[in-house]
Amino acid sequence: MSNELARVLVQAEAPPANARSLETRADVDGVVRFAVAGLLPATPYTYQITQNSTSSISGRFTTLPTPGKAAGFRLAFGCCNNNPTSVIFRAIANQKPLMFLQVGDFHYSNIGDNKARSFRAATLKQVSGVNQGDLYRSLGIAYMWDDHDYGPNNSNWENPSRVAAHQAYRQLVPHYPLALTDESPERAAPIAQAFTIGRVRLVLSDLRSEHSREPGSLMGQRQRDWFLKELMNAAKTHALIVWVSSVPWISEQGGDNWAGGRNERKIIANFVKKHNIPLCIIAGDAHMLAIDDGSHSDYSDGGRGTSIPVFHAAALEREGRYKGGPYSHGARAGTLQFGLLDITDNGRTLRVTVSGRDGSDGI
Repeated sequence: MSNELARVLVQAEAPPANARSLETRADVDGVVRFAVAGLLPATPYTYQITQNSTSSISGRFTTLPTPGKAAGFRLAFGCCNNNPTSVIFRAIANQKPLMFLQVGDFHYSNIGDNKARSFRAATLKQVSGVNQGDLYRSLGIAYMWDDHDYGPNNSNWENPSRVAAHQAYRQLVPHYPLALTDESPERAAPIAQAFTIGRVRLVLSDLRSEHSREPGSLMGQRQRDWFLKELMNAAKTHALIVWVSSVPWISEQGGDNWAGGRNERKIIANFVKKHNIPLCIIAGDAHMLAIDDGSHSDYSDGGRGTSIPVFHAAALEREGRYKGGPYSHGARAGTLQFGLLDITDNGRTLRVTVSGRDGSDGI
């Protein structure tokens, strides 16, 4: 949109109308940002942004259930896509999730030049396509990058386009409050964030921004300290913690997964074991569906007592590829695949049902 005044209307789909309207201006790149307060929990809303008679964008979302109260809901998750119009996004929408978790490799531009406009162009190419753009305008999203959408292949803290990647994410991506303050104007903090749905805490860790800055660390000490504190606090008040890890947890080889941070992985596993953290992991990067019930995910000292279920769902649309394992329920490499996480919660017992889906039929 241009820098002209834009009008925003957010309205509940059913009575009471609970409408909110405001006026704002797009930034120099045409991005309109707005914050709306006073919305009701667990309520479907529509929104419309108009600037003139020929410029209008509309969509919908459902607000999250009240934090701390029992609620059932469905999350869809997946990663690894480079087709903006892929039928997979129609299939995800047809499953009517509350939210879509994009677990990394939102695109495969592998940008090495430190220009925010390059990341803006790659992002806009993805969301302007039908199917993917339609999905993102129909529900809430939470997105954590991996290497191909953060910089060149296997990017780490030395990524030459790091500054631009952070600038574009903060400008273009709807996100929850970032947990860490920037180290300096040239060194933005990891885009780590966490939020609550009912009695479930979702934690998104940035495993690229500080990857290998400290030998054997994917998180970096500041983020690791925050992460462990987040697990501890959330375990006191939530029935389940879902951790979004953009790389495979179960692996014995390679440096660009948790095998490359095995000491840090052991620190996390020992912490989960010691404090009895109710944790499961949604992992990315591997182009496959896979489920492990915790049989192969225990990296704590002694290797007993840390049963962490691990779920993979990919590729949204890329070639199939196995990574890591073994997985108790097997793995299926392939494309046009996504996952569903269904939560039922009566206030006493919270049940998680995970399933891998073939979305090649768009349904």
